[in-house]
Amino acid sequence: MANITQEAYETLGLYPSITLIVGGFLVAILPLIVQISVLLT
Repeated sequence: MANITQEAYETLGLYPSITLIVGGFLVAILPLIVQISVLLT
């Protein structure tokens, strides 16, 4: 039982960091995508 709860806590701890990384990545990339789309059109 202890192992299952520990794994659950680890995954719960991982998900927020993954979402933060993905969110930061999107925020950093979005202006570039907008700029490229403006240049292409």
